[in-house]
Amino acid sequence: MSDTWPISPTIEILDKLARYGLKQNLPKAFRLWIILDYLYGDHHLDLEALFSFNQWLEQFFPGFEQVHKTDAIHRIKNHHPHCRCQRSIQDWLDDYFQPEALSQWKQHFLQRYPGFTPEQLDNLLNHKPLFAVSRKSLWNDFERLCDQGYLRNSTAHRNNRNERYYQKINPPPFIDPPAEVGVSALGNLVINDLADFLQDFGEKIRGEQRFFLDLEYIIHHRLSPHIEQLRQSLKVAWSQDLIPPITLEYFSASNFEDHESSAKYYTYPVCLYYSQRVPYLFAFGQNPQPGRWNWYDFRLDRIKALTPITWQSPDLRQALTVFTHPGQPLNELEKQLYLLTEPDKRAQKYQAYCSELTPDIIHSLKAEAWGFDFFRPKQTMLLRFNQYFHARYILGTERDELFRRLSVEEVERILRRESLIDPRYQRLLSKLSTNSVYCRVDYREGDYNVIMRLRAWGANVEVLFPMSLRQEMQQESQKIAALYS
Repeated sequence: MSDTWPISPTIEILDKLARYGLKQNLPKAFRLWIILDYLYGDHHLDLEALFSFNQWLEQFFPGFEQVHKTDAIHRIKNHHPHCRCQRSIQDWLDDYFQPEALSQWKQHFLQRYPGFTPEQLDNLLNHKPLFAVSRKSLWNDFERLCDQGYLRNSTAHRNNRNERYYQKINPPPFIDPPAEVGVSALGNLVINDLADFLQDFGEKIRGEQRFFLDLEYIIHHRLSPHIEQLRQSLKVAWSQDLIPPITLEYFSASNFEDHESSAKYYTYPVCLYYSQRVPYLFAFGQNPQPGRWNWYDFRLDRIKALTPITWQSPDLRQALTVFTHPGQPLNELEKQLYLLTEPDKRAQKYQAYCSELTPDIIHSLKAEAWGFDFFRPKQTMLLRFNQYFHARYILGTERDELFRRLSVEEVERILRRESLIDPRYQRLLSKLSTNSVYCRVDYREGDYNVIMRLRAWGANVEVLFPMSLRQEMQQESQKIAALYS
């Protein structure tokens, strides 16, 4: 049996197979578990690398020819006393658990789903044979396992016709959910004072959970198997003494009109970051910015494939030979790469540079300016706030440190200076008022998260500088006004 394959069907594993709907789908989830266990576990069947549905049926059921080759469900009952189709969930559980462990399994189920009574659970476990289902239902089980990433399906041309075949994943998929994360460990994931709430209220108080996190997560559940594969690949890579570079097949939001078009990038993974409804992979290397070897945040659900490679990879060396001057300020690595011509030296320089990159560097860069894309150029913004809005949503919060207040006189001096270059700033001078609050903030130019926040604040905030951002907000406001006119 694989070291990564679990030895028993825990509630957590079954819930995962049921796509977190175990309460309604216990028989289905348990049937999926048995199929997987007889493919990957100690009970594995003697099947070829590619096997058909009929080949699996023939090995799994002794009465294949007489009963299971067709949908003769009415003939299944007592057709063969030792056929696996005669066994209830309770019978299967008895194989996997000793009496005390089985009692704990049932208690765990009842605690997780308090709507069940012990009698109802026992009735469900003994209600009918687990595999007394139609051939179509079993076939759907196999297709479900393919959708969830535990099997592959393919079509092969045999016996003068195309036939559907299945293939086991090698190495076997890791189905067991991770061990329960303690409150202190969860606190390590939070980079603000919210960690204190986890520490104080992470555990139940007198049997009641009193603190909840409502995090919006918009990745569709159909992608769950793929996202899990990405997570496991990254976990394996980060567990190595020498973290390898990776290749990513990725489609960028900038090419949203063609969701099938993707590009391949060579990069070095540093950490995962959840923000604004989805997780991102922060990595350093090639990215959708043409000609750049720089930081980038790859949205996880847009990564079509992730493959670890070696630092000696010829493909990586080839990618480094096509590095070109991007026509904009270079980062430290790009300056060094630009001076080197030999592929081996460029690869050595890239490896040495990446070996020093850590998540702490990302945290530090993010703290320098407002925005999520810390790798974008830093720019200064001047804002005018409605004084009541500022008092309610900025003053006394962490934003108060980010948005440094300026006097009307300071803003006037800045705008007069800028008007020497761009006369449009002159018109803003007449709008200055002591009834408003003015702030200066460093932000990441072109960061969409900054734009979204300014949109959310609406008429409570006005961009005074830079003019390019002011015009962008003005055009956006005009489009919105046109929609509702």
